[in-house]
Amino acid sequence: MRKQKESQAAALRSGQWLTSTVTGQQRCRVGAPGRLRSELMTILQSDAEAVVSAADAHLLLTQGEYLALNRLEDPEIRVATLIDMVLAKGDQAHQLFLDCLSNLCFTFPALEPIIMGLQTGFQADVAIPRPGAQTGGPVSAEGGHFVDRHRAELIQRVSMVDGVLDMLCGTVLDNEQYQSIRAERSNLEKMRKLYELMPSWNRGCKDRLYQVLKAKHKFLIEELEGK
Repeated sequence: MRKQKESQAAALRSGQWLTSTVTGQQRCRVGAPGRLRSELMTILQSDAEAVVSAADAHLLLTQGEYLALNRLEDPEIRVATLIDMVLAKGDQAHQLFLDCLSNLCFTFPALEPIIMGLQTGFQADVAIPRPGAQTGGPVSAEGGHFVDRHRAELIQRVSMVDGVLDMLCGTVLDNEQYQSIRAERSNLEKMRKLYELMPSWNRGCKDRLYQVLKAKHKFLIEELEGK
């Protein structure tokens, strides 16, 4: 275990966390982006509560993030949101999360080969592939983001708003914002209030909303993308 941790630290120091060097040229890690994400999630969601508690014990979560995660009833969504929280925190948090996963190997023996695979490519292997990596994506040629271009349609037609909010809480929304939007009576009012926060968002926040909407309303998003 000690050798494994030293290897992880060496990968961070040498800049191999995201990429590896082959014949003098830098290239992405072998495999599709997020190739280990589904395997990791399948293992961890069998006891999402234990995973969140372990992450909290490794000081990876704020109190608000911990509470937000525990409000998520779906274990798959809970684990996915935890991973996204860790990704947003940078290299030091990635290292801590690998240490956390190493300590969970007794509970989840199938984690060991996953951890080995993540040693030099945590970000590349567990991140959701960026929208538009293979297509036009959420930003048009003119530079307008999908969630800005389709504001009116999304406010009117998104129906699973509470599920969207659950997946945004802890990454895009803080606990106070989450509770404030959830308090609105209708889906329409909730979406309007969510959009009121958007002027303070960066590109990453909008990308995250796009990803969540695509997960929750696949056919609506495909329809709007076709316009």
